[in-house]
Amino acid sequence: RMPMFIWASATYGMMGAVLSTAGGGILHMLLNLSLFSRISGRPFYELIWRVRRSFIGVAVMAAYFFCLRPMLPAIDALPLFPRFITDVLLGAGFYSAGLLGVWFAEGRPAGVEATLWRQISSRLLKR
Repeated sequence: RMPMFIWASATYGMMGAVLSTAGGGILHMLLNLSLFSRISGRPFYELIWRVRRSFIGVAVMAAYFFCLRPMLPAIDALPLFPRFITDVLLGAGFYSAGLLGVWFAEGRPAGVEATLWRQISSRLLKR
């Protein structure tokens, strides 16, 4: 992955570094899923299906950063640290919205989301 990262960084700057890291991570994940499938005899897509809500959350967050974020020049005008904090908070918000949106659409099944929802709801209702 390092040669791809160096080439993409030198050719395309920060965006090249980000995309080469993401691309390398995806290839690494697909290789691991392929090995899991061969060793376990289970279908390739099974693990992907189990983490679908997280993947959709990441896709929503990426859509924000690649599609919506470039149209918000006011954030770019901020000093470095406030811009970083703003990007982190907005990215986390879009990720959470995507993940919870799918969770609600699936009928709020039991899982870590349900546990967190109960904990957050109970703390907010106490106030």
